[in-house]
Formats: sequence, C-alpha cells, structure tokens
Amino acid sequence: MDLLKAENRDLSFSKGELMTLRKQGKIPSVIYDGKTASIPLFVNKSEFEKIYAANGNVFQLEVAGKKQMVNTEEIQKDPLGSVFMHIAFHKLTKGQKTVVNVQVQAIGEAPGVKEGGTISIVADSLALKVLPSKVPHYIEVDVSTLQMGEHILAKDIKLPEGAELDQQVDPETNVIMCSHPQKVVEEEVTTEAVVEPVAADEAKE
Repeated sequence: MDLLKAENRDLSFSKGELMTLRKQGKIPSVIYDGKTASIPLFVNKSEFEKIYAANGNVFQLEVAGKKQMVNTEEIQKDPLGSVFMHIAFHKLTKGQKTVVNVQVQAIGEAPGVKEGGTISIVADSLALKVLPSKVPHYIEVDVSTLQMGEHILAKDIKLPEGAELDQQVDPETNVIMCSHPQKVVEEEVTTEAVVEPVAADEAKE
C-alpha cells in the first residue's frame, strides 16, 4: 500500500496565505481518530492525486515520521472543482472495520447492449463496511446477464470477501441498469403558405 507523506500545518495562516499555498501545490488537511483533537496538516497535491488514483480512499499516511493507515473521508474542492480546498483523513484501527465509499465499475458485456441498449451506472459508489486491509479499489459488478430494461440492485451485488453494505445503503438501491435506446423524434417540417402580393387596383375592389 502506497505511502503519502504529510507535514504539520500552522493554524496561524490567513485565508489568503492558504490560497497561495494551494496554488503552490499544498492542500490543507487534517487527520483525526474521533478520540483526540484533529491534527492540521499539508499534503502535496500531485502526490495525493497519484496515490488516491492508485489506492482509492485507503492508504498509509506518514505524519512526523509515524506511519498510519487512513481513510480519505472528505475531499472539499472549490465550486469549479479545480482547486483542492481541504481534505479530512480518518485514522484507522487495525482489525476494526471502517465505512468507505467505493466506486462502482461495470464488467462484462450485457446482452441488452447487443440489442442496442445502454449501460448506465446509476449509483457511482456504495458505502461498504470493511477492514482497512480489505478495502477494494472498485466494486466490480458483472453485467453479463443484464437484458434490455433490467437493472441490478445493491442487494444483488457480490461484494469482495469480508465486505458488507453499510447500514446507510438501501438494499433496493438501483445501481446499474440497461436502458432502452432513446427514440429520435423527428421534427415536423411545416411549409409556410406563400402569400401572393395583392395589386393596388385589386385591393380597391
């Protein structure tokens, strides 16, 4: 599991100074465990993006020379989604399950697609309760039996070993569906009547 190094952050920075540091590639962050006070940090933007892409929410974070497994619990971005404003890391306890949002990924070829249908991922992620060491990068959903107009519910998905749906997830949640092809409605072309000009002498009659 990859390691992301963090540095301690001074709380005396102003909003303007923090924005300048963000532009320099430093993301203001915190790590907490729910028992003690949170610790303010900075993490490197490019390193975080690389490790997050490779590992998902869970990876190792090094703070002051100490390595600890964390869950990336919250990522805040600016309204345009281009600037990382803040990240909250939750320190995990070995042997204790945590709740992690994991991306859904469709695998296989659905028979409904061969008939012209389209696969739609309705719920792009699901909350799983799982041990930190067993957190999957993706929830793979096999669509190889999905017919046109059919869907797969959360309760129907085969989850990775040791993982279960968190209680906040409705088992009846529609996760993936094979939609019917959209009908193209042709616009009716109306021909405007041509109005012949009326001669001046005819208009007087």
